[in-house]
Amino acid sequence: MLVSCIRRQADRRTRHHMMLDGQINPREWMNWHPKEYQPWYFDRHKFLYERQQYAHFHHLLCHQVFLKDMLHLVQHPEPYTHIIDCRTSPLKMHRWVPHSWWLPRDEVEYALQLTPDEFADMYGFHKPRKSDDVILVSHNGLYSEQAGWEWKKQFYQHVYNYRGGTNELFGEQYNDVALKDSLP
Repeated sequence: MLVSCIRRQADRRTRHHMMLDGQINPREWMNWHPKEYQPWYFDRHKFLYERQQYAHFHHLLCHQVFLKDMLHLVQHPEPYTHIIDCRTSPLKMHRWVPHSWWLPRDEVEYALQLTPDEFADMYGFHKPRKSDDVILVSHNGLYSEQAGWEWKKQFYQHVYNYRGGTNELFGEQYNDVALKDSLP
């Protein structure tokens, strides 16, 4: 008697596909379980650097500052709180964040190596102390987050990122980085 070798189930290899662009695989049993049991799940709604593919940066993520905090600081500036503008292209900088200093994201690493005197000569304001509050602002929070990593690597204790950025503050629609929606 012949025994059929055909199995009546889905090809097991479909469960071990590569995840592209946050898509989920409906054939995978894990995708029908509650989120807390999953090794990963759909996270495109999250802030870019909180997504799974940036998990190795998790220890560097900055604390957040919100619109209400920024509006309060605009009205009542504080002496040991420094607002640093990390926007890089002057062509997209139409408005100035009140009480802020401009230190572009691509110069942060270099600037933090300078002595306080060199820093003041180069950028026109005093280098914050390690214990001061540093609030970083960019268009949509991506460059300011990256700049925050550099500040934290230099052992600044109180580094905050305003994720809403000037887009939320001024109602603009600019991006720090042109991200593609899908892989090529």
